[in-house]
Amino acid sequence: MYFFEKIKGFASKEGMSRDERASLETGNIWAVFGITASFGISVVLYFVYPNLAPYFLAITTIGIIYLLSVWLGVNSLFGRIFLATLSPFIFSEAHTANMHSTDGIIPGITLLQAAMIIMPWVLFNIKERVIQFSMITLSSVMTSVPIFRVGYLNSGIDNSVLYSESIHVFFMVVSFVVLLVSYLMNINSIKSLNDHNETLWSEMEEKQQDLEAQSNDLKKYVKQIEEQNKANEIRQWEVEGLANLANLLRNGDATLTDGSYLSALINYLEANQGAVYKLEEEGDDVFLTMMDCYAYGRKKFEEQRFLPGQGIVGQAYLERREVILTEIPQDYVRITSGLGEARPNCVIVVPCIYREKVWGMLELASFKVMGDVEERFLTEAGKEIAAYLSGLSTMELLRNQSEVKNKFLV
Repeated sequence: MYFFEKIKGFASKEGMSRDERASLETGNIWAVFGITASFGISVVLYFVYPNLAPYFLAITTIGIIYLLSVWLGVNSLFGRIFLATLSPFIFSEAHTANMHSTDGIIPGITLLQAAMIIMPWVLFNIKERVIQFSMITLSSVMTSVPIFRVGYLNSGIDNSVLYSESIHVFFMVVSFVVLLVSYLMNINSIKSLNDHNETLWSEMEEKQQDLEAQSNDLKKYVKQIEEQNKANEIRQWEVEGLANLANLLRNGDATLTDGSYLSALINYLEANQGAVYKLEEEGDDVFLTMMDCYAYGRKKFEEQRFLPGQGIVGQAYLERREVILTEIPQDYVRITSGLGEARPNCVIVVPCIYREKVWGMLELASFKVMGDVEERFLTEAGKEIAAYLSGLSTMELLRNQSEVKNKFLV
């Protein structure tokens, strides 16, 4: 097997295409087979019929010349044309020179010539089909030449041995070997082509998998970028909204706000109405009193105070947590507009916590259902409002102390 591979790869060079390498290997195998077979046949014929031996030695010489040419760097195509052209010509001349006009064609040599017609099918690939069919035509013509020259030639030598049954069987065996080698070489070429196609297919699949992996990675990267951009947009939206709210709270009336911060907050969230409840203490009693409102109707003003645990606002205060309702009771708040009243699709109540103390409650009603982003934003907004309410409480306490002091001085 090693020797066979060395023969196949004789004179091959790096950088050869797959077709060039396959053609070179085919020519190498055929040349070595021709050298070996023709030399062996010439030795046999030397003892049986010496006049025919030189023709087979000529085939041996042609094979050697081919190997030398490819070793010297000549394109294997020229060497293969050399093989395909001279081989049928030599056999035709051998046949013509040794047949007798009265006996007709020599069956054994004719059979060998016929077997040689298949040689171009093996030597040339489908891309070289013009040369291939030309060589097949030439071989066919060379095989037919002796038939048309019967009766015109008389070698004048005793060639009766060539018409014997033993020689006929001998050339039949040689022809069978030629056909068998041609068949095996053709099978090997097909196998090589299939292996090459499988390799290409595997490479294509690997490249396809790599492309799919790269595509998936790119999709993941794009998705991450989109998610990051979306997160940045949400964060920017939160920061801008909270900054605007804090600015309105700082610049508002320190004693009685005009509610501009609440209207701005509701519009920013694309809600519809809302209210802020302030924690008030009267002795031991604690109340949540509506301090600011936006877009609430008169019915809502009838109930401006909640006890802890009373209603949704009182319950959220007691539990110190956000409450989101998407199934609004019929008797709860309704959104008022110039066209009438309608039940909201979402109500959210958020405790306003500052320094671990609940200073009030923020309630919003909306036709739009609010999600986690809005809930998180309102939690932070509640802290801003709680700080604002804490400041109001401190200022009110200082004002009361000042009034008491003034009364005492008077």
